Amino acid sequence: MIRELAENFRPVAPPRLIDDAYSEDQHARMLKVVRDNGPWPLILAENFKTPEEVIATISGTIPEGVTLTWDMIGLNPVFRGYYARGGTCFYPEIEDCYYNSRFLELVRNYWDCQYAEPETFLFNIQGPSPIGGPPHLDGTVFRGMTMDNTPLWLLLTMAKSCLFNRWRSKKGQVIAWYYNGGIGGGFNCWPDGPSGAPLQINAPMWGRAVVVENEMM
Repeated sequence: MIRELAENFRPVAPPRLIDDAYSEDQHARMLKVVRDNGPWPLILAENFKTPEEVIATISGTIPEGVTLTWDMIGLNPVFRGYYARGGTCFYPEIEDCYYNSRFLELVRNYWDCQYAEPETFLFNIQGPSPIGGPPHLDGTVFRGMTMDNTPLWLLLTMAKSCLFNRWRSKKGQVIAWYYNGGIGGGFNCWPDGPSGAPLQINAPMWGRAVVVENEMM
């Protein structure tokens, strides 16, 4: 049963790689916002109140009699901030990066649809860590239920059940990386389903981006 459900997770189209996601000027302005407005919270602190919520999100199980603590989860140094949410850009100096005609066109072509609107514009700052975290889905949105009014663990449980697909929003992401290192880095996803071969995008990846439906792979 679990395997049959897992095979439902295939994006509407294969990931599409692009280079030079942002101009040098755009990148410099976005980086200035990051430097001038920190500190930024850990992703775990933003999305989860208890270790149990983390386990629910990654489809893990807790052995009977075990009481989870945060040190069991592994607190990797991954921090997050938001440039924009819900159609509103918080920093006027990067409005052109958020209301990005090129990205909107990429998403329209990816979905083969007529309209698209920007929603969330965020950044992650990844420090050195053993791994990038377990494979996972990104936060799915349903009609009337978003990360602004619903816990992430509940949204992902609904997504993985496949019982609410009728109300699932059609979303596309443009995910860009700026990492020139030769150690680690990279992005893995499973566009052919969990039993298929992963697609790997390896470092260095300066200004490289991928257009995806990250809730489904």
